Amino acid sequence: MSAELDMSNNRTNMAFLGDRSKIWHGQGQQMEDNASIDEWTIAAGLNWNVETSDVSYTIPGSSPLFIPDVKTFPDRKVLYRSDTHAALSVVSKDFKVVQPTEVIEFFRDLVENHDMKLSTAGSLFGGRRFWALAELGKDFEVNSGDKVIGHLLLTTAVDGSLRTSAKFVSTRVVCNNTLSIALSENSTRDVVSISHRKQWDPTSVKINLGLLDKSWMEFMNNINKLAQVKVTDKQSENFFEKLVFENKKPEPTRPELRKVEKLMELYKNGIGSDMSYGSAWGLLNSVTELNTHGTGRKGESHQFWDAEFGGQNQMKTKAYDMLMAEAA
Repeated sequence: MSAELDMSNNRTNMAFLGDRSKIWHGQGQQMEDNASIDEWTIAAGLNWNVETSDVSYTIPGSSPLFIPDVKTFPDRKVLYRSDTHAALSVVSKDFKVVQPTEVIEFFRDLVENHDMKLSTAGSLFGGRRFWALAELGKDFEVNSGDKVIGHLLLTTAVDGSLRTSAKFVSTRVVCNNTLSIALSENSTRDVVSISHRKQWDPTSVKINLGLLDKSWMEFMNNINKLAQVKVTDKQSENFFEKLVFENKKPEPTRPELRKVEKLMELYKNGIGSDMSYGSAWGLLNSVTELNTHGTGRKGESHQFWDAEFGGQNQMKTKAYDMLMAEAA
């Protein structure tokens, strides 16, 4: 198990719905289909608060009694957990905290009034980052049995590493690969976010449900179009080389060559390749598989974060944009 998973209070602080074998690290509390938001909050280990304290420092005493002098630093504050009192970070005095419970509460009316369903929630890195993911109740099949479902993901952090962000993502069920979805046809923007310099206001982050409906239809049509684009193995290799190689370099590096080889292997023999091989949809799936589940060089928590917000997420989006441009 990755050391980055939040194991505070001697438990894996994550809750999930569905098959344990399909959860990205296989740990956590399995939820009933009708579990309440309050039950999710407890099971995910998010039922605690982020507390604040002044930053202080000690000057060794110079008097005959050597009594130390404790001073405070007013421009910074310490954030710590209310349950374990473990320190989380040192931030500026203007930093606005989003509480763990607020991440779950974000979904309360969406679950109760709009047929969404929480699928995972929890925290990472000792409670420094937390998230909740909900199924939108939207899905389609690209080919017979090749199902894609829609999710809404909310994440935040108290270590200064991430704004509070909501994003629309798709998941290919057969392999659990994820791909961010742009929020409009004419925009590559896939995240709605708010800075920690502003007070948390969930209405400013919530994505308009009508916009989600429109974006989902556009995405579904685009994926079906990619499934109809036939490619040869040579065209596939050329695409991966174009995606991976840096044009500024006269010769590709060995890691880049190995990545192309890995992508070709996933394209031919990866999970679900029997339903997508020979198509541009298969090319996209090999990229999303590699950049969702990784190569094993990172801890699982880092892998999760990079796959959804870091360089690996950018690589998935780049492949999607390139394939759509070629299919136009």
